[in-house]
Amino acid sequence: MLIIAAAVAMIAMLAELGARPPNLAAPGSTPAAAPALDEARAAAPCSPFPDVNGSNQHCRDIGWLRGVGLTRPSDGLYHSGGSVTRGSMTAFLFRLVQPGKPQPRCTSKPFPDVPTTSTYCGYIAWAKQHGIAHGYSDGTYRPGNAVTRGAMATYLFRIANPGKAAPKCTRKPFRDVAVGDAFCGAISWMVANGITKGVGDGTNYGTTSPVTRGAMASFLRHLSALPGAVSDGFVLSIDGRRAVVVSLKNIRAIPRAAGAPAAKHRYLQVTVNVRGYAGLDDAAGRAYRIDTSHWTITASGASYRAVAQGPMAGTLGVRKVGSGGTVAGTLVFDAPAHGTLTLTPSGYDPIRWKF
Repeated sequence: MLIIAAAVAMIAMLAELGARPPNLAAPGSTPAAAPALDEARAAAPCSPFPDVNGSNQHCRDIGWLRGVGLTRPSDGLYHSGGSVTRGSMTAFLFRLVQPGKPQPRCTSKPFPDVPTTSTYCGYIAWAKQHGIAHGYSDGTYRPGNAVTRGAMATYLFRIANPGKAAPKCTRKPFRDVAVGDAFCGAISWMVANGITKGVGDGTNYGTTSPVTRGAMASFLRHLSALPGAVSDGFVLSIDGRRAVVVSLKNIRAIPRAAGAPAAKHRYLQVTVNVRGYAGLDDAAGRAYRIDTSHWTITASGASYRAVAQGPMAGTLGVRKVGSGGTVAGTLVFDAPAHGTLTLTPSGYDPIRWKF
């Protein structure tokens, strides 16, 4: 499906915020007293790094970034206000679509100014090979240069749409982005997919401004939530250190069960997996769950909730999974055959799958 298809198998082995790559976008028994995932998240203070706390507007996104293993600062600090360099950008993107994998081995210089001993050589070589990272007109890459918000839009578009050119820009997405701007198409794509809302009051984008590491966490989380994500699941971070991957395995029509109320439409069965990821292992054996009430199907403007569910007594959860645990459950809807399935845990943006 995209370069990102590799992330599916890796996330499954390790166990996230459609049809387009790479959306990093789409579950045993559970103790009755287990806290809901969103409740656990709400109760946990936001402090993923010593230099990042709840006063930082990007705190939750930085917590997500850490929880899913996309950042590994050597000094233990995140430096939210620092700029993302062209080298570190390739590291972020590689980890996004190749979760848990080490940096590729670098055996030859991908650009004249990127020696094999460079910290980011393997990441840059990978990004160049997949058409994500391009050099300057003089052939250099300049890995230490800050990435502008305009160039960042292009990086994200390329990884989500491998081999495709940015869409033609026919209108200004922001006041400071002209139709003829080299990044206009990619920026417009970001707007259309809910990845950016601009800066300040939202009238400007800040194309030439450097991307901060804080803002990059938010951009990556929004990118991962696109329908048909980079992996087969959407990652929800509980507290920046523990996370689960929620994914859909199947949506299919099923016969009405004996004794079940007559269906106004048709019964649709949804199989859901929740996987432990990034060290989710509660010593007390508590389960983190996503309640079935968080799921809805929307079709033709109407909303439908689950009319039945699988064997997990009201929750889809994971219990002491540490590394590799997976539980699965099903939801049944009396709904039309085509529509949008939405998961809305409190405190998160909605996650949607079209079917």
